[in-house]
Amino acid sequence: MPNELNETLLQLQKRILELEAREAKRNALPRKLACMMHTIRHKRTMILVASALLAVGTAAYVYAAGPAALTIFSSGTPIRADEVNTNFSNLNDQLGKMDSSHWSYTAGSPNTIGYTGGMLGIGTAAPVHKLDVLETRDNLYAARIQSTGASGHGLAFNTPGNSYVMGFFTTGTPSVNVGSITQNGSRTYFNETSDRRLKDNIVDTHLSLDDLMDVRVRDFNFKSDPEAKRQTGFIAQELYEIYPDAVSKPVKESDIWGVDYGKLTPLLVKAIQDQQRKIDNLSAENAELKARIDVIAAKLGL
Repeated sequence: MPNELNETLLQLQKRILELEAREAKRNALPRKLACMMHTIRHKRTMILVASALLAVGTAAYVYAAGPAALTIFSSGTPIRADEVNTNFSNLNDQLGKMDSSHWSYTAGSPNTIGYTGGMLGIGTAAPVHKLDVLETRDNLYAARIQSTGASGHGLAFNTPGNSYVMGFFTTGTPSVNVGSITQNGSRTYFNETSDRRLKDNIVDTHLSLDDLMDVRVRDFNFKSDPEAKRQTGFIAQELYEIYPDAVSKPVKESDIWGVDYGKLTPLLVKAIQDQQRKIDNLSAENAELKARIDVIAAKLGL
């Protein structure tokens, strides 16, 4: 009897171990397949996708478990697995047939990544540039470039002479070019669009030297500066009352006001012109008075 009981217990323990192993294998499958789906290697470039996160050139990403849609284009024929945790019986074969010239991954808008014709899209499955980033949510930047090295740098632009380095356009149709950064091989130009063909109602400005004289020039230091270094400039809210064209007023009062110092140039030019006219008038009056004095002196024999 004890031998039969021991044998029964051993069989029961073996069965439990088999069930635990099967359960562990079953639970590990979705994560393994999800990692396979979220890691795409093309030649020497690594692209890692984790839910809403994309990592390029680094494996330091966080995978958030959960269902996600996957669409892979193979020679123009879509291969689809609707959820991460289901329908994976042929995923290895499907991934092996992936066409590296055209694929897209979607985990629900705006977490879309597309690659086609050598162009990579983030937020869009139909990129039209080498790197095409689309952000549709409010109050979020489309991209961030961060350098944390002790002597780190931000962005470098290498372009041929007499070329655009960066362009600024409005959204919508048609898209309007509102500014650019260009270079001619030796100098850099920061441009605002100023083509006569784009402007209406062109008249001489009503601004004058008097407006410039109302602008308050201030000395101050920034609260965030631990050295409290003295600087000279303007207070955005004060300048806005005199010359709002140079001030960026935020939509939300809690956001930061800004001043574009370059936009003061038209006011400065107009003020200098007014001042020069006054100088010219005074010079003319002075020459006339001098001529009268010379006439009087001649009559007096002086």
